[in-house]
Amino acid sequence: MDNRTLHPDLSELLRSMKQRRVRFVVVGGYALAIAGVVRATYDLDLFVDPTKANAKRLSGVFREFGYLELSRLAPRYFARPEQMAAIGRSPLQVDFITTIDGVNFSSAWRSRVEVPIAGTLVPFLGLEALLLNKRSTGRAKDRADVKALELLIRARRR
Repeated sequence: MDNRTLHPDLSELLRSMKQRRVRFVVVGGYALAIAGVVRATYDLDLFVDPTKANAKRLSGVFREFGYLELSRLAPRYFARPEQMAAIGRSPLQVDFITTIDGVNFSSAWRSRVEVPIAGTLVPFLGLEALLLNKRSTGRAKDRADVKALELLIRARRR
């Protein structure tokens, strides 16, 4: 995945987040694709570090992209776990989340794999943390993702 396969609006958002030093990790379908399993996804899921300092930096990103009300709320809202907000519409919808199943932010950050996209190194959830997350959700599509990831891992070991 690079700037040829990620919509320019999404690349611009990720670049802005990196420039503002927002700590985040791409999770969900895009992280699955980086791991080697491609399937349809309808949004970009960003797991953001739920700290006051990070939420304040994220607020600047929202302001830059014209989400003024979200920018105003972000410093308090995204400083707590169990929060989520979406911007845009599918397939360019972006979900900002402060909690994912089975993996805390520190573990996600340590597991991250940085991938160049449009000239910016973007952090994606690493394979082991991705498997742990997918196993923890209980959703049917995540069980299918786990099976596909396990097949890929076995194939790589041969």
